[in-house]
Amino acid sequence: MLPGRPAPHLSNALYAVGGVGNGILAASIASIALWGAEVKVDSYLNFGGNCEEAFRFYEKHLGAKIQTLMKFSQMPGPAKTPPGMEDGVLHARIVIGDTVLMASDVPPDRFKPMRSAYLSLAVDSDGDAERIFALLADGGEVFMPVQETFFASRFAQLRDKFGTLWMIIHEKPMHAPQG
Repeated sequence: MLPGRPAPHLSNALYAVGGVGNGILAASIASIALWGAEVKVDSYLNFGGNCEEAFRFYEKHLGAKIQTLMKFSQMPGPAKTPPGMEDGVLHARIVIGDTVLMASDVPPDRFKPMRSAYLSLAVDSDGDAERIFALLADGGEVFMPVQETFFASRFAQLRDKFGTLWMIIHEKPMHAPQG
């Protein structure tokens, strides 16, 4: 995070829904009314044994704040811990800007990297987009390098070294359609 700059934030829009490991991921929606009750939809990510490492990286480099990090070994009734998962993350919660991400590790034989759904990280400057792209792309897979598009002064798509799909965007000012 740059000194004196606000934290980047995940977009509060539903970009995609797709399978993640054995779970489903949906990008955060600010809040919706569901059957008369106010609810909030948050993203839940599955990792293949590196959840804690990923969250510590996001905390350090994205200005995020880990709120919860519970290991399988902390669960009551340790006999229920899947073999080899004692050091794995049972449940974690991190806040990036005003968006909550939750996550856990799943057994390696059940883990599949994210596909079809991206976390969209909106930033306030081209410099922030380029810096964050470089951090997240290191050791990952770039699908679209950071560049200017018709809708953004900087936009990129990648999978980071932890398996998380990201879109990084510094949007251009857009005008409402006429008519």
